[in-house]
Amino acid sequence: MKKVLEGAGSLLVFWGLAGLVHELVGWFRFWGVLGRLPFTDGHEWIASGVILVLGVVLVMVAEGMAGRSQGPEISGAAGAGASVSAGGDRARPE
Repeated sequence: MKKVLEGAGSLLVFWGLAGLVHELVGWFRFWGVLGRLPFTDGHEWIASGVILVLGVVLVMVAEGMAGRSQGPEISGAAGAGASVSAGGDRARPE
């Protein structure tokens, strides 16, 4: 899921930047997606900015998911007589 969010966010950031550069200097006219949509006619600046911000948010959410564990957390080790240290290594029972 993290890779999908990173990919989608990166694509949206690219499209937003391409749209803003196209509006500023006229470059990237073939890469711009928003210029071809009829409901953004006259509002390409705003739409490109929104796409850019949405892409940055998606990349930030994906980076926030990097610290999470992939599977469920098992918490039965302490009740079975084994103690677990803060670093995740098993310690000798005392």
